[in-house]
Amino acid sequence: MSPRVVGVYGGSFDPVHRAHVEIARRARDQVPCDEVWFVPAAVAVQKPHGPMAGAQDRVDMLEAAIAGEPGLAISDVDLGHPGRRALDTVLELDRRQPGVRWRWIMGQDSFDALDTWYRPEDLARHAPFVVQPRPGSSGTRLESFAGEPVTWLTGPELDVASTGLREALQRGERPEAIPAAVLGIIERRGLYRQEDER
Repeated sequence: MSPRVVGVYGGSFDPVHRAHVEIARRARDQVPCDEVWFVPAAVAVQKPHGPMAGAQDRVDMLEAAIAGEPGLAISDVDLGHPGRRALDTVLELDRRQPGVRWRWIMGQDSFDALDTWYRPEDLARHAPFVVQPRPGSSGTRLESFAGEPVTWLTGPELDVASTGLREALQRGERPEAIPAAVLGIIERRGLYRQEDER
């Protein structure tokens, strides 16, 4: 019996949106992965100001976004560990579930910035990369990294950014890129409002 393949999709998910879910679906179907795990960060290493929404809020929004989606799940491995790096995440997952073949899912902007990551070659050896292309990018698509294959996801362009969504929410808008169930949580809990409105 071949080992289970699990995609690891880390990020702040602040808030989760439809493109996040679509990338996870593509990784599940195209790699293919038996499962794709969203791994919300306690604090995003690459984002010095950290998430605007709390950890439990972001987990609850993820649960709402992927409800009924086969093969998509959430791991709390990074919660409670601010600043944990991607390699540390995969090593901890491997310690918890030895024998799984891991894949690390990321956007092309992250892939293009691997020189700023902690030991990216070791990360690739433990969890070969799965990359969602960035809209309009003409960058070179490496077929391998650190001797491991790089899988490039295919499908219609996805041009959604959490930053713009947070700004829209602060203006009182209801962005279509956010699933209705997630918008419900945001509105009930008053998330992403201007500081003076909280």
